[in-house]
Amino acid sequence: MTFVDFGRSPTTTRARGLAFTLVELLVVIAIIGILIALLLPAVQAAREAARRSQCASNSKQMGLAFHNYHAAFNRFPPGWDEDNVADPKKRGPFAGWGLLILPYMEEDPLYGQFNFEKPINDGVPGGAVDNIDLIGQRLSVYRCPSDDGPDSDSWAAYSGYYPDIPALGVSNYVASGLNCDQCSSGHLLRGQKTFSCPNGPTGVLYRNSMTRVADIADGTSKTFLVGERSYASRHGVTSAAYWPGPPGAVSNGLACFSATMIAGTITNWGTSDHRQMINGHGFGFHSVHPGGVHTTLADGSTRFVSDSIQQIIAVQLVDIADGAVLEGF
Repeated sequence: MTFVDFGRSPTTTRARGLAFTLVELLVVIAIIGILIALLLPAVQAAREAARRSQCASNSKQMGLAFHNYHAAFNRFPPGWDEDNVADPKKRGPFAGWGLLILPYMEEDPLYGQFNFEKPINDGVPGGAVDNIDLIGQRLSVYRCPSDDGPDSDSWAAYSGYYPDIPALGVSNYVASGLNCDQCSSGHLLRGQKTFSCPNGPTGVLYRNSMTRVADIADGTSKTFLVGERSYASRHGVTSAAYWPGPPGAVSNGLACFSATMIAGTITNWGTSDHRQMINGHGFGFHSVHPGGVHTTLADGSTRFVSDSIQQIIAVQLVDIADGAVLEGF
């Protein structure tokens, strides 16, 4: 005689046999967590590598733009244009190198909207398209993808320059300049050795500069042209640069005096005033890339320079004619 168990079916038995126990579920969750923990650093590293590659591409594009400008005008663009009359309210036009090379950065339409007969901060915000409405735009070619700083900053009237600027486009790249006319410290090298420029600016770009390739006696492959500067704040003032070239010295896209390399989140700044930093110059070169900064040399090539570079070598790479013999860096 055959008995049939109406309380259990083959399907129910199979279903219970396939179910996870609580212990098994916890083990699976733990394994997934371990895999995520192992893979996440690799994913983050891959993303940073992609961002770093894009940043290097930006640097290369700027190098080509500088040389296309040089081919057109037989000189590099000035660090920024300024007539420097006695009354700062009447000064202009303040156009910086980042604005002047726009036609060679595939930004000719934007460049064509500027009125260069007036200061770049001229106009009434929100009215007709004036210079002041153009200078707040975000340009991806001037932004390092690894830097999470804002796209623009407001800029209050500075040292008598008017009007206020409601939005000024942030840049992560500054041109190389060693300019005693800009910086009040007059010396650096971590307080151990004096390096002054009594004969005036010695870098490639500065106010109203007209530097030619022929003027770079040390060699274009051994002279900085552009380097990175991350957006960071110290003493309530940011070290940001701005691509249009606003009023003010070190803020308009120049590396002021020092070419100190600082990687990471700029925690090594000096404790002195932000404009006179000796150990970790906030207005030099620094980036959020681990290990160093991207630079563009005066020959148009791109080089990732280690943050362990000796500061004296960095300064010699800024100077266009100091006669220093640099075998490698």
